[in-house]
Amino acid sequence: MEPQLRALGMPTALVNGVVTVRSEFTVCREGEPLTPEQAQLLKHFYIQMADFHVNITCYWHDNEFHELEAKEDEESA
Repeated sequence: MEPQLRALGMPTALVNGVVTVRSEFTVCREGEPLTPEQAQLLKHFYIQMADFHVNITCYWHDNEFHELEAKEDEESA
């Protein structure tokens, strides 16, 4: 893991078998585009930058179109 983090630009060292950050390091800043390296670091640390949601409003089945009723909390979205 440590060589991967170092290859992505993070100042790390392996000290007694423990990955250690050698100096203060900012992965990214709000509002700035992410580089592929920054995105990979965030992925390594399980940090998600966005949520993705889908609301199903209709569907096609057996050659028929079906529209679903909207729930009250979805109508305001």
